[in-house]
Order: sequence, then C-alpha cells, then structure tokens
Amino acid sequence: MNSATSDPLINHLRLLTEHLGHGLSETDLFRVFKSKPDAYAVEDAVSALEVAGYRADFGKARLLKLDPILFAVLAFDAEGSPIVVLDREDKDRFLVIDASTGSSELQILRRQDPRPSKARRVLRAARRRTIQRHRGIGSGLRSAI
Repeated sequence: MNSATSDPLINHLRLLTEHLGHGLSETDLFRVFKSKPDAYAVEDAVSALEVAGYRADFGKARLLKLDPILFAVLAFDAEGSPIVVLDREDKDRFLVIDASTGSSELQILRRQDPRPSKARRVLRAARRRTIQRHRGIGSGLRSAI
C-alpha cells in the first residue's frame, strides 16, 4: 500500500481532518480506503470520510464564491491536484496548505495564484455531531413529572 507522503489525496485528507478538529491518521485513512489499494478517487474520499464519522460532499464550486463559514475545504485545481484551503483571509488571499511537496507549512496564496483561482471542485467535510443522553438530569425530570 502507498504511504501517505506518496499519495497526495491521503496526505491532504489527513491534514484537512486535523484542521477540522478530529484528525485521521495515515492508518485510519488506509483502513477506510482498504478496498482501493492502488489509487484513490475523490469520490472514494467522500465515502471514506463518512465511514470515519464525517459528513462530506464533493462538487463544483469556486473558492472565491464559497461562503467563508464553509472553510476548511479540500480544493482541486484544473489538473486535479489537491490543496487544503483553511480560510479566505480577505477577498484576495487564502490560507492554504499544499502538502504535495511534503510540507505542512501554512502559506498565503493570492487570488491570482493559479491554485486557488483555477480550483473548480471542492470537497467539504464536517464532523458529525452526536447527541448523548446524560443520566440524572433528564431521567430525574421525567420521573418527577
């Protein structure tokens, strides 16, 4: 199986989930991608994130028109290369991580840069919220009624 550093999609998904507050390790991602050992498609990434407890979707979107509340996202440029876009700093700048070089350093890319300006597909993910019932307060109220 590939290592995360040799597979840009796996590496970028790991960084995206880390910034969403519940990071998936390389091992976690390989486990959910187990049926596709050689190559991973973006559609597989949506399924993998859902198995791992995220709500995820993938579709056409332009970063410049994306509502700021939806960041962080995984964007794909015209060639299909992924880049983690953490935030839009203002109308002209994006805070990104481009791990395709092996770095996880934050970068600021301007709107004119080809990576954000040519990104036409976006994978959005959010951690599923779970509601846990607590014993005591709720059960005490029910018994008192």
